[in-house]
Amino acid sequence: MPIRLPAQFPAAHRLGEEGIATLTHMRAVTQDIRPLQVIIMNLMPAKVDTEVQLLRLLSNSSIQIESYFLRTVTHNVKYEAEHLDRFYVDFNDIINKKFDAIIITGAPLEQLAFEEVDYWDELVKVINWASNNVFAELFICWGAAAGLYVDFGVEKVNLSEKISGIFQHTKCRMNRLTRGFDDVFNIPHSRYTMPDPQQLNELVEQGKLITLVDSPETSATILTTPHMHKTYILGHLEYDRETLDTEYRRDLRRGINAKIPRNYYPNDDYMETPQFSWRATASLFFGNWIDYVYQETPYDLSKLIPCKF
Repeated sequence: MPIRLPAQFPAAHRLGEEGIATLTHMRAVTQDIRPLQVIIMNLMPAKVDTEVQLLRLLSNSSIQIESYFLRTVTHNVKYEAEHLDRFYVDFNDIINKKFDAIIITGAPLEQLAFEEVDYWDELVKVINWASNNVFAELFICWGAAAGLYVDFGVEKVNLSEKISGIFQHTKCRMNRLTRGFDDVFNIPHSRYTMPDPQQLNELVEQGKLITLVDSPETSATILTTPHMHKTYILGHLEYDRETLDTEYRRDLRRGINAKIPRNYYPNDDYMETPQFSWRATASLFFGNWIDYVYQETPYDLSKLIPCKF
């Protein structure tokens, strides 16, 4: 939550440079407060597991959040169909509404071309709609690659082998979304592709994207637009302790010659309990992101200005 300070208080500038939000007393007493409206487009196959992971992280704030879950109607869901019918909304249900934020998750579709995904046209409509009807957008893993492709035309590049495991990262710059991060911190990854590094570098040089977090092993991992309206996470901060373990064992059952996730099991022994070394970073990031949305989104969503990036 922001700190209330007198107008032009000397420390406010330095705190701002560190990504710490401050409010003048006048702004504080005139603030309107309401629950944030957050919609989650859950594309992961294990719907309930992903719901728990994201809602747990979103709950690390004293701000009230009204969450809505969005499904695709152009994809035949094999599992949990009754759950989706009961608790999820369709795009037509929200097309005339506005929201404070949207989260678009990953999906196990990386080895398909974007246009080969059966709900691709529907996803493009949602991303384009969000630019005009949602204040802040957060894209995760495959969702981030899809968002970068739709928003900036960034192609994805196939990797020689799957990136799977826990990797050390560093901050590239001070930003309110990475406020409180340690100098070195861990983020899980699980993907077969990456956005084209050359195209990303060009967008960064043009000032259209800002790299917040990267790693020599995974390259740029968290990027955002200058006003932070759109943020792209190419890893999986939301993963639980066991998520990579579940994916690894699933691949083994399918006969995929999967390599053991790196830096995950003690002594690389998959019979051991995985180490949970990114929980604090995940909590910090999602807390910072929700705080940013809360501070910057208009109280009256009908006055929302279309995103410029």
